[in-house]
Amino acid sequence: MTVRTAAEDKKGEDFTILDLEGRTIVADTFVIVTGRSKIQTRSIADAITEAARRDGFAVARTEGYNDGGWILIDLGAVVVHVFT
Repeated sequence: MTVRTAAEDKKGEDFTILDLEGRTIVADTFVIVTGRSKIQTRSIADAITEAARRDGFAVARTEGYNDGGWILIDLGAVVVHVFT
């Protein structure tokens, strides 16, 4: 819920949750959200990482932020993909 609320607050679109539990060791859940521009994807990623930290989740790493076309946020069991 933390990720969804943060993404929706920044007008993220096409929010999708993929349940991967038992299918991969990478994560239990992939979350996919779309932004309309690189500026918006960065804003969505910022909101998600801030909300995750505020709610006690560790942010293991973020990749692709500088480019902004595809940003990956690793929250451990949940991996968020923010695309343009």
